[in-house]
Amino acid sequence: MKSKIEKVKNRISQICIGLILSALFVYIFFGNEKLVVQLLVVVFFLWGLKTILDYKDDSTMHLYVQIVPPDAPEIERAVWFWIAVFLVVSSVILFVKLLIGSYDYLY
Repeated sequence: MKSKIEKVKNRISQICIGLILSALFVYIFFGNEKLVVQLLVVVFFLWGLKTILDYKDDSTMHLYVQIVPPDAPEIERAVWFWIAVFLVVSSVILFVKLLIGSYDYLY
């Protein structure tokens, strides 16, 4: 039986794939670059969130990353964690700016 975190990570992966395909569809058929950028920012946010969730091991409650081998040095795992945190925070800021209209040059 999969843990709840594993189910959430799988669902996030499915949503990311759907959003990427939606962005491609919107760009090809409608040419709306602003909407494509917004969709991709959401994808980056969800990918960062999934990467942060990858750090939680249910059995030991230690942090780890599945991208990096389990025997990788702790510093390498920490770097991936902070990259994911930066990605989540920056994508939220960018999405809010896009909603406010700070980037009006994207038509």
